[in-house]
Amino acid sequence: EGAEGTDALLHRSGSLVDEDRPSAVFVKMSKPSQDKTQDAPTFGIQTLRSMAEAGIFIAAFEAEQCRFLEMQSDLEAEAMSLGITIISVQYEAAR
Repeated sequence: EGAEGTDALLHRSGSLVDEDRPSAVFVKMSKPSQDKTQDAPTFGIQTLRSMAEAGIFIAAFEAEQCRFLEMQSDLEAEAMSLGITIISVQYEAAR
């Protein structure tokens, strides 16, 4: 993700999406050295809307590391209305 943030990244990525291929996947996770107490990755309804505008319909977020900006039930309802699938993934960086 660039310094401009998630929405700009998704907007920029939209031009790279091939609508004739399976959906691109947006992955939200923390950097290995990121201080998650001060700067945790966030995921919210605006992210879902930006994904849909970019033509990206699968979101994966790092379990137990990303913060939801809205209630989970609200995120799920918005994702369903936009046709977005959300999955949670476990990731452990190689040491």
